[in-house]
Amino acid sequence: MNLIQLINSPTRITETTESLLDIILVSLPSLVWSSGVINAPISDHLPVFAERKVKPPKPTPYYILTRSFKSYDPNCLHTQSSG
Repeated sequence: MNLIQLINSPTRITETTESLLDIILVSLPSLVWSSGVINAPISDHLPVFAERKVKPPKPTPYYILTRSFKSYDPNCLHTQSSG
C-alpha cells in the first residue's frame, strides 16, 4: 500500500512498559508539516497529532477595465462652447 508511519514514540506509558499503539499512516509524507506525540499526563495513553499542509486559498479574481487608444483621433472630438 506504500504507506509511511509518522509516529515513532511510545503512545502508552505505564510504570513497567512503553508501547507504540497509536499510529498515523500517510501515503505522501511531504504533505505533512509535523507530527508527534503530545506529552499530556492525563492517562497512560498519550494523544498523537499530525499537521497537514494545505494550499492557500486562491484570491478572488478581479477585472481591470481599460480603454484602447489604438485608433484615437483627436480631430474627431467635438467641443461644446459654454454660453
